[in-house]
Amino acid sequence: MYGILSLTIVSFLLPDLTYSGKIYQEYQNDYPTNHDYYEADYDDVSENQFDEENKEKETNRTLTFISTPKTFVVNEGDAIKLPCNVDNLENLLIIWKRGNRIITLGEKPYEDDDSRVQVENTVNGNTLVIRLSEEKDAGEYVCQVSSAKPVELKHTVKIIVRPEVESVPKSGLLGVKAGESAELLCKVTRGSPEPDVMWRRKERPMPSGENTLSGLSIIFPETNRHHSGLYTCYADNGWKIPSAATIRLDVQHEPEIEQEMMTVRN
Repeated sequence: MYGILSLTIVSFLLPDLTYSGKIYQEYQNDYPTNHDYYEADYDDVSENQFDEENKEKETNRTLTFISTPKTFVVNEGDAIKLPCNVDNLENLLIIWKRGNRIITLGEKPYEDDDSRVQVENTVNGNTLVIRLSEEKDAGEYVCQVSSAKPVELKHTVKIIVRPEVESVPKSGLLGVKAGESAELLCKVTRGSPEPDVMWRRKERPMPSGENTLSGLSIIFPETNRHHSGLYTCYADNGWKIPSAATIRLDVQHEPEIEQEMMTVRN
């Protein structure tokens, strides 16, 4: 009887054991076989090769600049704005340089200590901006696109430096005796390009009749009382406003009596 009972129990449990064995076998099959590893490796190689080919095509393509080389004339203190745009930038990098010095790399200044430099992005390029321009900012700037064959665009910047002028003598006062010569002189102390100097007399023309005279100085070989007055020199090089300095010329002379003719009619 015990033998029959044991046989019955084994026969009853056999389906469960078999079912449990199948579950275990399916769980093991969740790990990839060697064949699966080979396929994964092949897929990775294919994707990497595809990426490399795309990168090579991207860097080997020929770029065309939309921006053209220009000379920018900027007043000292104003912002310099240099454009660099191509037909299709995509993922390429724009580098701005001046000589051997890198100014910007992509969207950021290369050197953090120059707060005047910034980059304004455009659809297919960017604009280099240098705020509060200084005389030292004049020169040649290069926009370079980092393709397999780097292409460059060059701009030239000229800075108009604010002119400064002073009178000689600095006091702005010049006194001479009638009959003596007098020289009115202005000295340009600053400005680029070199300013042109022009003279005007306050509220009247020059003793010789002209409204203006050019040059750093005015020479009167022989003066009289009619030369007295205020003379202003203006130094102009294209900056926003000219620089000015004024000299008062005082011609000392003996009193003169002017006689007026009167006509009396009966």
